[in-house]
Parts: sequence; C-alpha cells; structure tokens
Amino acid sequence: ESNVVTLGNGNEVPDRPVKAKTSCRVDFIPNLSVQIGLAPANQMVNGTEVQWGISSASGECSSIQPEFNGTIYLCSQNSLPNGEIITDLKFDLVASLSVEGILLVGEFEVETINAQLDYIGRSDVGLAVILGILLCLLMALLAYSIWVYAMKKASRFGTLDGLAYAKHEFKVTAQKDDFDNRWSIRANDLDQWIPDPNKDIAFPEEADDNKTMLLGSERFEARSARWWQPSRLAKGGWMHYERSGWAFRAKPASPSDEGIAPLDFGSLVIVGIEKVTSNPSAIAFFILPVGEGMVEAISDQVEIAHDLLENLEDEFAIMEKQASTSTELPDGPGSETVIDGTESGPPSDGASPSGPPSGGPPPGL
Repeated sequence: ESNVVTLGNGNEVPDRPVKAKTSCRVDFIPNLSVQIGLAPANQMVNGTEVQWGISSASGECSSIQPEFNGTIYLCSQNSLPNGEIITDLKFDLVASLSVEGILLVGEFEVETINAQLDYIGRSDVGLAVILGILLCLLMALLAYSIWVYAMKKASRFGTLDGLAYAKHEFKVTAQKDDFDNRWSIRANDLDQWIPDPNKDIAFPEEADDNKTMLLGSERFEARSARWWQPSRLAKGGWMHYERSGWAFRAKPASPSDEGIAPLDFGSLVIVGIEKVTSNPSAIAFFILPVGEGMVEAISDQVEIAHDLLENLEDEFAIMEKQASTSTELPDGPGSETVIDGTESGPPSDGASPSGPPSGGPPPGL
C-alpha cells in the first residue's frame, strides 16, 4: 500500500528539519509491542545527503522507533539544502512484533511512503534587510527630490499682472553724530519728488520663466536655498538684487536671511544706498497695483522709503567697524574714506569724515 506525503507546497526551504504527517497509525495492544523503522534512512536531495526518520507528533526523529504507537510522521533529522527542491523520495516502513519481549514476527514491510518535496530557495535574511534599508533610503531620497523640485518650482516670482512701478534716483546726505555715535541719512530730494505719470511709471516684466523680474534695465532674481539645506529651503525663495558697493532694504522684507524681499507681493518698496560718505547716491523702487491716483499712491509710500533709509543707517555703522580693522579712520572733518575702495575728493557739506567698506547684500544660494 502507498502513502503520499507532500512537503513544501512551493514555500521556502526552512532552516530547520522538516516533518509531515502520514496516514499510517499504530494502535496500542496490551502485551504487544511494535517496532517501526524507515528504509532507506539516508537519501540524496539536490546532491546533499539527508537523514530521514519517523516520529510521533511531538517525539524525536529517528530511523527506528521501538514500542511505537500512534500516528506516524515522516521527518528529516537535519535541514534540507537551501535552493529549489522539486523531487520525489520513496521510503519503506518496516515493522517487527514482540510479545512481552519475545520476538514474534521479524522485520517485514508494511507500507511504502512517497514523499513529494516542493520548495523554493530560502531568501537571505541579511541581504533582505540590507535591500530593505536601501529601498527605504531610495524612497526617502525620491520623496525628498520631489519636495526639493516642488520648492524650487515654487521659488519664483508671483504674477506681476496688474502691477506698475516707479523708480527714483536721488542724492542723500550721510552724517555721523559724534555725540551719540550714530549715523543719520537725510533724503530731502525724495520728499520733493513728484512722480511723472508719463515718464516715471512703467510696468514690470517677467523673464526666464518667472525667475527674473525686470524693472527697466534693473534685474531682480528669484533664488532659493541649495538642495542640501532643507530648513532654509522650507522657508521659500527670496528676491535677490545686488549692486557692488550698495546696501538695500525692502518692505515687506525677505522671509529668509538671504535676499531683500519676498517673491510674492501685492505692493513693494525697495530702497538702496551707495555705501560712501561723500554725497552718496540712493535709489527707490515703488511697486504697487495699477489704479487711479497712481501718483498719490506712490507719494503715500515715500514714508516707507524713509523708514528703510533709517534702517540702512545701521549698515553704515557696521561697515565703519569693519573698516576700522584694516583702515585708520580720520578723526577730523578734513578727510574721508570712500567705502568702495577709492578715495574721494574734498568732502561735500554735511559729509561724514569716514565711511564703511564696499560690499553688497550677501548673494543668495
């Protein structure tokens, strides 16, 4: 009689011995003992010798089981070789009977077991962990790359439709009060300026796919942090504008430490000043929505320009301290230091005896 046993069912080869239940059973009979053996006990599986045996449901696996009773399980005494296994093995169950220790019937074949092995190779756990970690890192990198791309894409100028601007260049007076050691900037020309609607007011233009804003010949660039600076990149982009030897302020100010202003705005005032002490030049940009009363609207923004010039007074004090480390500052009003690296002529009325070094706002990344 043949008994078919299936092991594996297409699963991975386990890293321990295998066991499968057969339909064979030995019932208990008083004073009668049954010894069960398996032959052949050693068989080749994928070129590796595997020792086989029989056992009860919870008993040890052995090729011979004396005084056995209960259901018979086919089992291996060692692990199967790792790899794909599709093979059939044939075993004979051999029994002998004894009565009160006296052999009654010698070994005889009682049944044949056909074992069908169907396994796939066992995966490498260490390699799976490494590949899993690498996959997680790649997914995180992909997600981060998408986020960086989105942030970079968003770091551009908002729509400039419906906006107009006016630009005014003028002279200011920079003075240092020796009593309280503070700089002050006077811009009387700005107060006297009345915008000419036909000459002073124009429309901003977009360029480079909204990466550049053109105010006439002046180019304002949209910039953002580098991809390896996530905390700064999350703050968004900023407006970058630079002139050598000038300092700039804007309202609203940039959300980042970089740049001078945000990229999306409804109205904007930008003021810059040349960092020299002899009759410095200044410039103001007024950007605001198009509408009636543009001249009056720009005039209302002049006070903001004055506030920005007041903020730029600190720039002179900072530059003065930097210049003092490399240049001896004159004490009297008879001489001056031009901060852009060139000496000026005789000082103008109201000019301060010294001034800050050249430089502009730090370039954006």
